[in-house]
Amino acid sequence: MRVLSRGRPLTAACAAALLGAGLICAPGAAAAAVGHTPASLCVTRPPHTGFPPAGGTDIGGSPPRYQSGNSPYLGARFDSCPSTVRAYYGGYAGTGLFHYTYYVMQYTKPGELGWKTINLTIGEHRLLTFHEASNGDWNFKVKACFDATVQGGGQRAFCSPWSPQIYLNAR
Repeated sequence: MRVLSRGRPLTAACAAALLGAGLICAPGAAAAAVGHTPASLCVTRPPHTGFPPAGGTDIGGSPPRYQSGNSPYLGARFDSCPSTVRAYYGGYAGTGLFHYTYYVMQYTKPGELGWKTINLTIGEHRLLTFHEASNGDWNFKVKACFDATVQGGGQRAFCSPWSPQIYLNAR
């Protein structure tokens, strides 16, 4: 039993020395050290919404959404905590004269050259989220499309006009 009683003060002394050296820490501190912003520093900044540098019609919403003529609408927002970029788009339900069946979105993101293109599900109110988003300048544009067989048997995409290009400063 004497060995155990001597071991406890030694264990406490070792723990105190490690804590003092910063080698062990409280569980919450470990999460912050990995690169996550503590909740007390998280701020969603309303000015961090996208806007169309070349113009477009503001149709309202939060964040503001923009469209040109018969294009789909598009808006974007950066939330610093968690670090996410969200693109809000839509305006077509897959019905109407042309029966659009999908969206084509193009975007640029910080640190990568050129436009990236993705096809997305059609719908009136859609959301695309980029988690752990890179800080910097983002750009988005979207159009609605459908594929049809053309004379000669080939397939061709028919699309609406592009939405206004939305610029988003994610800093």
